[in-house]
Amino acid sequence: MKQCGECKHLITSIVVDGMCPCEEKDDEKHFANDYYAENCDLFSRVGWGYTSDAKEAIARADKYVKENTQVFKPSGCFITTAIVNILGMKDDCDALQTLRSFRGNILQKNAQYRDLLLRYDTVGPVLARGLIDDENSIQVALDLYNIYIKGCVGYIKRGNIEYAVSLYTEMVERMISRYMITREVVPETIKEKYVQDGGGHGEFKIRQV
Repeated sequence: MKQCGECKHLITSIVVDGMCPCEEKDDEKHFANDYYAENCDLFSRVGWGYTSDAKEAIARADKYVKENTQVFKPSGCFITTAIVNILGMKDDCDALQTLRSFRGNILQKNAQYRDLLLRYDTVGPVLARGLIDDENSIQVALDLYNIYIKGCVGYIKRGNIEYAVSLYTEMVERMISRYMITREVVPETIKEKYVQDGGGHGEFKIRQV
């Protein structure tokens, strides 16, 4: 998969808050380890495979994200974790516990939700990062929590599964319209090997062959 650090347009010599500017997109900055490049039609690899500079830039970004951003730990519901962290809520709050249980007991165990989890794992990291970097992140997170997260939790507790799925999907679509510039693309190799019972963490779990 393509990462921004592999692209010749990312200026890896300039790093601000772990991110580097893209010379082709004046208003954009990206972590070198960002898979945004997978969807970027301007992606142009630095060389054949990784170069030493690209590897170094990606390693620096990995280190920065790990040390500075709680949301990128794979234990949580990716977008929801970003929302509650911004609002200063605890990692074991009722909303996160309810949605984690919902993911593990319902979404991961029913084949009808495989594509939903796959899409979530495709867009989740971009949306979470977009929310974190939003200059109005607190207000946006508050709106998302009050309108969508609380609604989803209520539906789940009442056993209204499809209503919960529909409302959460609506929230994701709203965030896509705000934070994603290009259409998400999932490589066919990922689709084929995607492990559903490991899905919903904001990263791809694939079957080893």
